[in-house]
Amino acid sequence: MQKIVVTSTAVTGAVLAAPVMADAALGDDTLRPGDSKDDVKKLQDLLREAGHFTYHTSTGYYGDRTKEAVLSFQRQHNLAADGIAGPQTFSVLLTDRSSRDNGQAVATASSSNNDSLGTSSVFRMGDKHAKVKTLQRRLQSLGYYKGGLDSHYGRQTAAAVRKFQKNEQLAVDGIAGPQTLAALQGASSADKSVSSVQSLSQGTTFKVLSIGDKGNEISQLQQQLKDLGYYKSNVTGVFGPITEEAVRKFQRKNSLTVDGMAGPKTLNKLRHNPKQSSTVTNQSVETNSSSSSVLRYQSRGTEVERLQNELRQLGYMKMEATGVYGEVTEQAVRSFQQAHGLTADGIAGPVTHRAIQQALHGNVASESQQKKQTPPSGSKVDVTNLVADAAEHVGTPYVWGGTSSSGFDCSGFLQYVFRDNGVELPRTVAGIYDAGTSVSNPRVGDIVFFETYTSGPSHAGIYLGNNQFIHAGTSTGVTVSNLTSSYWEERYIGTRRYY
Repeated sequence: MQKIVVTSTAVTGAVLAAPVMADAALGDDTLRPGDSKDDVKKLQDLLREAGHFTYHTSTGYYGDRTKEAVLSFQRQHNLAADGIAGPQTFSVLLTDRSSRDNGQAVATASSSNNDSLGTSSVFRMGDKHAKVKTLQRRLQSLGYYKGGLDSHYGRQTAAAVRKFQKNEQLAVDGIAGPQTLAALQGASSADKSVSSVQSLSQGTTFKVLSIGDKGNEISQLQQQLKDLGYYKSNVTGVFGPITEEAVRKFQRKNSLTVDGMAGPKTLNKLRHNPKQSSTVTNQSVETNSSSSSVLRYQSRGTEVERLQNELRQLGYMKMEATGVYGEVTEQAVRSFQQAHGLTADGIAGPVTHRAIQQALHGNVASESQQKKQTPPSGSKVDVTNLVADAAEHVGTPYVWGGTSSSGFDCSGFLQYVFRDNGVELPRTVAGIYDAGTSVSNPRVGDIVFFETYTSGPSHAGIYLGNNQFIHAGTSTGVTVSNLTSSYWEERYIGTRRYY
C-alpha cells in the first residue's frame, strides 16, 4: 500500500507569511460548498486560527464542516449567515486575523512562541516537550488538569485529556492529536469547565435541550421519555416535534412549566423520576450489586465506566473504559449474558449487574472467558475481541510498510488485527477489498473502504459501530475517525465482511 496524500499543515504558515496582495487575491473569489481548491485550504486555516474550524486537517474541500465553520464565524460577526465565503466574509476574516497577529506580536515580547499549541502535533504518554507544558496550562484553564506544569506527559495529563475528549465527544484515547488540539484551541473556559458539562446521567444538569438539537444527549432524553411512556417513536438523537410533544406531556404530568424544552428542572426531574422503566420491571433488583441502574446503548457516566472495567476484568472487553456505552460495550454485555444463560439483549440491568458481581467474586471468570472465546456458530471471528484488539493499538505510529505493533501502515494494521483473530487477509488494500464479501450496511467488525489518492480502494479501517471506524492514518497513526465527516464520507466506496 502507498501513502495516502494528506494536506500539509504548512499552509497556515504560508498564509501568515504571504504579503497583503496575496490576502486580497484570496478574498476576491467567492468560495462555496462543493469547491475543491487551494484557496479552500487557506480559508480553513484562517477559520481554524479564529477557532471556528476544528477538523484536524485542512482538506481543500468545501464540505459541511467548512460551511458550519463559515456560518459560525458569520454569526459571531453579525454578517449574513449563508455559509458562503464571499468578499465581505473574507474582509472581516482577514481583518480579524490581522488583529490577532498584532496582539500576538505584543505578547511575544514577554513570552515564548511555545505558547501556541498548534494543531499538527501529536502528544502521548512519555513525551517531554515545552508544548506539553502549554497543553497542561490549557487543560488547567479549562478545569481538567490539577497537576503541576512540568512539560511531562504523564498519567495525570493523559487522564485530563481523556476527560476533555469525553466531554467534547471525541475519540477517547488520552492522546493529544490534531483533532483534540484543535478542539482545545476553540474551547472556552466559560462554558467547557468540567462542572458545567455533566451528562444527563449524573449530577445536576445545567443544559437546555430544544427542538433542532442533535446528539447522544437527545438519544438519552428520548430513551428516558420512552421508558416512562411519553415517547412512542424510535430513538433518533434528533430533537424534533415528536420529542417536543413528549417533553410537554412529561412536564404537564409533573407540574413543570410546559414549554417543550428540556431544561435543568425537566432533566433533573426525569433523572430522579421514581417510575421504573419497562426493562427494570422485568428484572429483580439485587441490592448488593455494584449498580441497580439500567445501562444501555448511548448511556454515559461513571457507572458505564465501572461496568466496562468489570467486563475487562472478566475478559469480555479489551478496550480501555471510556464511560460511553457504545456498540463495543453492548456486544461485550451480550456476550457475557449469553455465557451466563441470561437474556442476551445487550442491556445491563440489575440481573446482569448481579451476575457480573457473582462472576467477579465467585472465581468463575476463567470459565466465562472460555465460553466467550468460543466464536458464535458459523462465524470465524469473535467481533468483540476483534475490535477490542484493534482499539489496543490506538496511538501506534504510522510506519510505511509497517506490519507490527511498533508501527503500522494501513493494510498492515488490518492484517495484524485480523490474523490475531484467526483470519488471514491479503497484504494490500486492493487485495483485502477483493477478498471480502460485499455488504450494503456496515456491521461491527466489517472493513470500510475509501478511495483516496488513486482510483479504487486505497485506504480502509475496521468498523466500530455508530459511524466510527479505526484505521492507521499517515498523519495520525492508529486512530478512530467518523464515517460521516466530510472527508471520509466523500471518499467512502463500500464495506466488506470477512467472517
